[in-house]
This record gives sequence, C-alpha cells and structure tokens, in this order.
Amino acid sequence: MPADHKLWLSQVEHEGPLRSGGAELFDRKDEMMKCETVDPGFYIFYYHIHSEISREETLRLLDSLYRHNLSQFIAEERQGNAK
Repeated sequence: MPADHKLWLSQVEHEGPLRSGGAELFDRKDEMMKCETVDPGFYIFYYHIHSEISREETLRLLDSLYRHNLSQFIAEERQGNAK
C-alpha cells in the first residue's frame, strides 16, 4: 500500500472528514486521480481515497444545501424548474 494512501486514509477515517479547506480537498482528489493513471499496480488504493474524498465533497455540498434552504431546492425540482 502506498504511503500517501495510508496517511490520507488515516486522516479520513480516524481524524474525521478532511477538515482542510475545499481547495486542499480538491487538490488531494486531483492527485489521487493522477496517481491512479501513473501507478496502475495500486489503482484500487488510489481509487479508494478518491472515493472517500468524493464522498466528503458530496456531504459538504448537501450540508450547504440544508443550511441554505434545501426545501426551496426540492420544491423547484418537483415543479421541474431546476436549472
């Protein structure tokens, strides 16, 4: 298992979600995607971290929607007014 995978997985699983800012989160995800292509022997490890980061991004987006009037978003979706 690559060392960066061990470190980042530990941060995600044991220190809670990556508490760094969104920019660092995107940078890590981008780096994992690059690693997947240049180090195919460890593809599954990099994919795992990439997936965990994507999950964190999704949770942050949903949290933002809840804080900023998710009910309005849902109502617009139901009416077919999504843009």
